[in-house]
Amino acid sequence: MQRSIGRRLIGLISVSLAAGAMTAVSTGSAHATGTPSTCVGIPVQYSLDGGATWSTDGRIDGSVKAPTKITVRLSALAAVGCSYPVSLAVYQTQGATWETSGQQKFLGMRTTSLSLAHPRAVLDASAFTPSCFGQIDLYANAMSYNGTANPLPHYPSSAVPSDLITVWNSKTPCASLTPTPTPTPTPSARSSSPAVAPTSPPGPQLARTGGDNSQLLVYGASGIALLALGAVVLARRGRSDNS
Repeated sequence: MQRSIGRRLIGLISVSLAAGAMTAVSTGSAHATGTPSTCVGIPVQYSLDGGATWSTDGRIDGSVKAPTKITVRLSALAAVGCSYPVSLAVYQTQGATWETSGQQKFLGMRTTSLSLAHPRAVLDASAFTPSCFGQIDLYANAMSYNGTANPLPHYPSSAVPSDLITVWNSKTPCASLTPTPTPTPTPSARSSSPAVAPTSPPGPQLARTGGDNSQLLVYGASGIALLALGAVVLARRGRSDNS
């Protein structure tokens, strides 16, 4: 009789411990999709140093370099047939915190699926690194919050995704852009200056009087007339002397 009671007590204790373990695993976990009902949530750990150290901290220090390459893993063995999607999305923002992030711009994302056969993976979104203020979300689903398929994150009206594993907000402000001065164009052979119409060379001018060709003709004609008149006078005098 005592042995039977003892066995029952041991059985009850085992069931209680199993139920407690299931509850602990389900808290703050990645959710299985398209899998049997026996699948339970399993916490996802992440690493920023290639797997040397692991964390479940819900926020990454914004003063560190943008964590666009993150290693993720399941913290417990998954059941056969259970898979757990994990995504890493990158955004450009207008401020250093979620509350001041303003209008966000989707830059890109990477997605993986963890399972019993594939419990660890690397999400590399380095091609989408924000240039200054930015936000990086690591979350437990495969949806894209890009403003088209699903709404963009926006404080306070659109707190997506709801199943965040961790988040990073950049503390690096965007430097104000100094306008680049427009260089003065160098005149080209075709557009250096307006074309000037050719002009005829000036005619001969008298250095002192400034007379032109018509004045020379008048003077010449007057001289010829005087010579003719002189010749007539001389001819008459010759006749009178002979008579």
